[in-house]
Amino acid sequence: MKVGNAGSEHTLAAHARLGPLGALYLHTESFGTWLQRRLNPTGHHSRVVGLHVEDGRFRWELWAKRDVFLSAGPAWMQGSVRIDPRDIVLGERRYSYADVGDRVPAVVRMPHGDDHVVTLQLQRQTFGRARGPKRETWAVNWECKGGIPTKPGGRGRVSGSGVKVFDPAEADTWVGEAVAAVAHALAGDRARYGYRPDHAAV
Repeated sequence: MKVGNAGSEHTLAAHARLGPLGALYLHTESFGTWLQRRLNPTGHHSRVVGLHVEDGRFRWELWAKRDVFLSAGPAWMQGSVRIDPRDIVLGERRYSYADVGDRVPAVVRMPHGDDHVVTLQLQRQTFGRARGPKRETWAVNWECKGGIPTKPGGRGRVSGSGVKVFDPAEADTWVGEAVAAVAHALAGDRARYGYRPDHAAV
């Protein structure tokens, strides 16, 4: 439920939502101004009272300022607690990242014939709960000094990003896989922006 402020489009409003089953929205437009002025006469923030259960958490707002999270405010006004038993017992699902090995120099050869020296960093990405099985994937973060042009005239240059790679059990395969993935991604950007080799800045 919402009690608006003096400048609100809807003086009073409320809504109820039950996941995929649907939602009901109600508002009074300007009707109820007398109640709004009595309950929330000053300031530029509407006040809300809400209870939410989503993503394994119970969240509440009790006469809190709308769209403002007051981390230093009273705990009773707004906050959340975990209610999913899996989160409580095993921990919440989170991503974690860890660099593996040293940075490796390599060359990205674009389909247009231009080569670019890059540095690659292999990274292990883990997703799961603190206690329990985890899903592991691999990625490579790359950087290029000066960037690789993707737009006509050399105006758009990409200096770094990340690409996915398969399990690098064979240590010599991930570098080639990474530079091929970088070239493929940037070639798509060039096609989208209409890049041509003779358009590159000299």
